[in-house]
Amino acid sequence: MIKLNLDIAKNSLDIALLRSEIYLEKISVTAEKEKIFRVNPNAVSSVSISPKLIEKLPNFGEVDIMRAFQLLPGISGSNETSAGLYVRGGTPDQNLILFDGMSIYHVDHFYGFFSAFNANSIDDVELYKGGFPAEFGGRTSSVLDIKGKPADMQNFNLGGSLSLLSVNAFTEIPIVKDKLSLQISFRRSYTDVIKSGLYNNIFDMYNDSEDETSLGGGPGGRGGRQMETFEPSFYFYDLNSKLSFKPTKKDLFTFSFYNGKDNLDNSRSQTFGTNSENSTEIKDIVEWGNIGTSTGWQRNWTDKFMSDLSVSYSNYFSIADKKIEMTTGGTSNLRNTNT
Repeated sequence: MIKLNLDIAKNSLDIALLRSEIYLEKISVTAEKEKIFRVNPNAVSSVSISPKLIEKLPNFGEVDIMRAFQLLPGISGSNETSAGLYVRGGTPDQNLILFDGMSIYHVDHFYGFFSAFNANSIDDVELYKGGFPAEFGGRTSSVLDIKGKPADMQNFNLGGSLSLLSVNAFTEIPIVKDKLSLQISFRRSYTDVIKSGLYNNIFDMYNDSEDETSLGGGPGGRGGRQMETFEPSFYFYDLNSKLSFKPTKKDLFTFSFYNGKDNLDNSRSQTFGTNSENSTEIKDIVEWGNIGTSTGWQRNWTDKFMSDLSVSYSNYFSIADKKIEMTTGGTSNLRNTNT
């Protein structure tokens, strides 16, 4: 044993170590790999995704299946702010998007930043990048087949979540145990009430969140000048529901409903002039979205043969309600535009 002191510290101290070898057995570390994407070996360019696992992928405040597919080879977005699928050089409008057999158009919210599908209402998603099955017909780019989530026929479930942009809630109701069940999921943004920092950053990418308008109060701009500042109001929502009825062990009847809408309100008032006698009332409301229903019957005739029959209806709408009313010296002029 050597005791350290100041005198020893002034000189060098050499310590010899004896070599000793320790041999260990081979160490193996194993774990189960969670496969978010599944490749179908029996189909050409077919990839499935698990909605339950996409929460682990990077997202912009909302779990998004469309952004998850952008991570695959041959698929990309136009930029980091787009949820659209550009499959092998194609454009989003060249993709066939089906939700329980319903054709959904313009499948996004917030000018394309988020997809219009709620992850809580999705059971399975399959993307065909080529070699589409004959049942889908011919398509230029790809086919995205989304299956709605059926409710648990035995247990009642209720859940919800809150993100930086929206409120999300879902429920599963077993109406008749093992026979009849109902699943409902609803998502709505609160951006028309509370504007978070994420909302402001996204909105600034597409519009000036605060527009300033300079108006002259008289001929040549004489008689007064006023700056008008306004902030548009925007919100979106989507509603999914699925009713499942299983009268026998071989038969399953389903009824699905989907409705999604975006609403942008750019309405504003402007006054100008020395005595504010001149004013302009501008009504500018734009709404767009989808609504659709589908009914299906699935029967397992034998262990190797089954049939699946479905009838669906879908409608895409885009409504612009614009009206400008100008008041000059007590006289009103009205111009109305509806499309």
